[in-house]
Amino acid sequence: PRGHTGPPFHEDDPAGGDPAWGGYGEDKAECERLLSGLPGLTILRPPYVYGPHNTEPRESFLWARMLTGQPVFVPGDGRTAIQFCHVRDLARTVAAACAGTLPPGVYNVGGPGRCTFTEYLGLLAEIAGTGHRPVHVHDEDVPARAYFPFRDLELTLDTTRLDRTGAGAGTPLAD
Repeated sequence: PRGHTGPPFHEDDPAGGDPAWGGYGEDKAECERLLSGLPGLTILRPPYVYGPHNTEPRESFLWARMLTGQPVFVPGDGRTAIQFCHVRDLARTVAAACAGTLPPGVYNVGGPGRCTFTEYLGLLAEIAGTGHRPVHVHDEDVPARAYFPFRDLELTLDTTRLDRTGAGAGTPLAD
């Protein structure tokens, strides 16, 4: 199950391995539980990571549809909020943890701001210099991942703890 307060998730929320993420989320939560007692441990929790060498074809999938004039099927009303972290910001935070300049602890590593699916698609269309044709899908029997590169779950993080260290992620999504 998710944290006690729900989104945005805080560092003090337990890593429960939400069933929506399947084995991936459950394995991450189990790792945190197994390692939690180690002294000097730093745990980083990023949301969706984007940037060079991304192994998830989220942006390329959406741009391919937009650039060829195909509709983009969007779960629900498009208001689900998500957050991103640029790979450079995550790498910088990992480096700070390894160098010991980031105090041990649990940190959410997310870029500034959050956006809805609709806002995200608008930004991608603007960057690509094209329009987009969203088609809202309200059929809960069809999982969002069957037609959209994200789950229809809010994934936003409170990054206050990391931001206070000066090591926060600062790359805006538009960059």
